[in-house]
Amino acid sequence: QKTAYEISTRDWSSDVCSSDLNERPLPCVAIPTTFGTGAECAFSSAIIDSKTGERCSISHRLMVPQAVILDPEPLDKLDPINVFSSGIDLFAHVFESYVSKKSNIFSRVESSGLLHSIRGSLEASIGDGDRFAFEKLQVIAFLSGLLSSDSGFGVPHALAHSFGSHVDALHGLSVALCLRDAIEFNKSAAGIDFQEVEWAMNLPKTGGSSIIEWLDALYKRAGFRSEE
Repeated sequence: QKTAYEISTRDWSSDVCSSDLNERPLPCVAIPTTFGTGAECAFSSAIIDSKTGERCSISHRLMVPQAVILDPEPLDKLDPINVFSSGIDLFAHVFESYVSKKSNIFSRVESSGLLHSIRGSLEASIGDGDRFAFEKLQVIAFLSGLLSSDSGFGVPHALAHSFGSHVDALHGLSVALCLRDAIEFNKSAAGIDFQEVEWAMNLPKTGGSSIIEWLDALYKRAGFRSEE
């Protein structure tokens, strides 16, 4: 997952778009070891102030790696909690690329195809550790990273960024805590969008409830949420 660097020697009170970066940095080749954030094709880096727990970021187009190597072999070493954390984070990225207020026809067409592919791959990876599923999720993560740069994020990530930095939790677990309830809260306002997501994932059309039921099944399978 995207690294959050701890820095306590500078005031990071607001997000930074580094205007000081005028020349391309040394070549960077990114090799992702999870499949959650799509950080390998992003132009931002997360920073956490070690004294205050505040999270912010540095962003610049020149920070995008010059090359990316997608190798599923390192994913075999992920423990189940990291598989679940990465998988839920990835689903949230793709889901938000479709329903975000900043989404557009391009992000919706692309994310619709990713939603069609992600369901079976997540189900096979969580609990089973299927290598082919890992490989597909790694490609989906790369493509979703490209989409997120334009379509932005939604409530689950907005809440998870703040929560995770203060409790030192895996980012994907923070997203998982917020994702289900965010969908439930927004059903009445975004029901049509949620129905389209359900259609893309081949779930029954209910305006959001089918997504929640599917997430509940994944959470239960991973031991993340009780049956209560």
